[in-house]
Amino acid sequence: GPDADDLDASVHTAAQGSAKYGTLPAFLNHLGYAPTNIWYLDSATGSDSGTVTHCQDNIDSPCKTWSFIRTKVAPGQMVLFRAGVWLDQPAIVVNNGTAGKPIVLMAYPGESALLDNRIGGGASISLSETSWIVVDGLKVTGGGSSASGCISGNTLWTNTSSTFHNIIIRNMEAFGCAQGLMFMNGLRSIVAENNVIRDTGPDVSGQHCIYFGTYGTNSASLAGYDLVVRRNICYNTLYNGFHFNGMMSNLLVEQNLIYNAPISGISNQMGVSNSIFRSNVVIDAKNASIEFSNYNSGDCGIGVTSEHCPHDQTGNLIENNTFYQSGNAPPNAGATGSNCPAGIAYCNQANVYVLNWSTGQVGNLGGNTFRNNIFVNYGLKNHYSNLQYFYGSGDYSCNATCKQWLATTVFDHNVFFHADGNGGNGILTLGAGYDSSPQTCSTSSSFTKMTACINADPQFTAASPSLWNSVASFNFRPQPSSPARGAGSTIGAPTYDFLGNALAASPSIGAFEVGSTAPPPPVTSSCDLNSDGLVNIVDVQSAINQALGVTACGTADLRKTGTCDVIDVQRIINAALGSTCVLGQ
Repeated sequence: GPDADDLDASVHTAAQGSAKYGTLPAFLNHLGYAPTNIWYLDSATGSDSGTVTHCQDNIDSPCKTWSFIRTKVAPGQMVLFRAGVWLDQPAIVVNNGTAGKPIVLMAYPGESALLDNRIGGGASISLSETSWIVVDGLKVTGGGSSASGCISGNTLWTNTSSTFHNIIIRNMEAFGCAQGLMFMNGLRSIVAENNVIRDTGPDVSGQHCIYFGTYGTNSASLAGYDLVVRRNICYNTLYNGFHFNGMMSNLLVEQNLIYNAPISGISNQMGVSNSIFRSNVVIDAKNASIEFSNYNSGDCGIGVTSEHCPHDQTGNLIENNTFYQSGNAPPNAGATGSNCPAGIAYCNQANVYVLNWSTGQVGNLGGNTFRNNIFVNYGLKNHYSNLQYFYGSGDYSCNATCKQWLATTVFDHNVFFHADGNGGNGILTLGAGYDSSPQTCSTSSSFTKMTACINADPQFTAASPSLWNSVASFNFRPQPSSPARGAGSTIGAPTYDFLGNALAASPSIGAFEVGSTAPPPPVTSSCDLNSDGLVNIVDVQSAINQALGVTACGTADLRKTGTCDVIDVQRIINAALGSTCVLGQ
């Protein structure tokens, strides 16, 4: 259930936090927030009568609904939702925060606040054309249309610049929505972290846990960048786990758990480039754990507002992931599929799909790097490979264009294995579907840059196709005798694994390190200027740049004076050295 401070075993409620730090504002400061004012909402005891400001900075006189206060909430202010349910009362945010002064919508620490918009059908939280917003700790359900989500936000398709940026969604639980997060166009500096998104698809309109998209007549100018999706749990979707669709770059997808997805775990389409996918775990996605594909949208080049065209998907790094396909996934898990053994629904599952069925195969899908990953699929007597590259149209073969994608792609220090118990050694299929002679570690080098390839049982602590309906029973830590243990490349390796453990000097292959130091506590700090979970020299340099005017003063204004100066810089230096991040005067 909700906990006021996940990093402190002695603090479970706001009262305990306030007692430890002196006041509620001081406790919020510890959590990384320094609001100028706090609005209190209580669905049971609140009142929307009288002057609207009666619930500002007065915990004993809460307002009842978001709609009563929404036009009054100003930059730098926080709205705390007390325990309860807001039925058919979506939070439609109309005001923007500003740099260094976001508007924060937050569940009262340690309490469960649910926004339930299943009756109305629209998003429970709407952030259309807003910026500098933080949403923290709320539960949401609703958004039954595939065009909306539990939480939605966007820049208008016809705009030429972004109006949806600097958004943080954290510590949320979203369920029963057509999409968990549905963000469209002009996505800039968006962070989705530490959320649980589950059971999307209450009806046939349901789709993904997270959808980031870029469409429109100005899709190039509205391309997304500086996007972070980390430490989320996604399960029981109706389509993909995460779907990134359209032109976007500098996307970081890390330390996420995805399972039971009826299409792909992580789907990248139409223009995802120069991005990183690392330390993720995907279990049982019907088609593939990760996919790169282009397609015919039906409206490319015709000038309509939904114009959507295929683009290059190159320069991506896929590293230190564990992808496991048991042969079972929604919607028919546990059934017996065509040509499959009894109780195996999808013996043809792959882990990597790369395909392009757009007319003329527009967009280069090569030039990507797969390093230090573990790929396990069912295999079916060596007929279905972990890696499948194909045209995607008609005969599903890998033509000359498809082979060129392979020729420019790097596979380095990866482990491949078939879990059906038949010892298959096929790792790559040039084409899709049943293959009588897949490429091995050795023969694959004729088609792609394949180095340090291992075809062997990764010897997980606990993993078997029989565990498909008991996900909690999986343990993907490599055993002492595992060929993955300490066998990874150090080139470009991350510094931490799926759990946040530090990687060894000789890192293991896959998402889990063995015998490493305990995980460092995740950082939730206003001194973490770039929201990467660390306070370090990068944040110090950013503060210096803001103080010198090299970049606009914003996140480094810790004293909330409207200017960034040497005092702000020194506070961030102190925080980088281990001291508490100090806010305010």
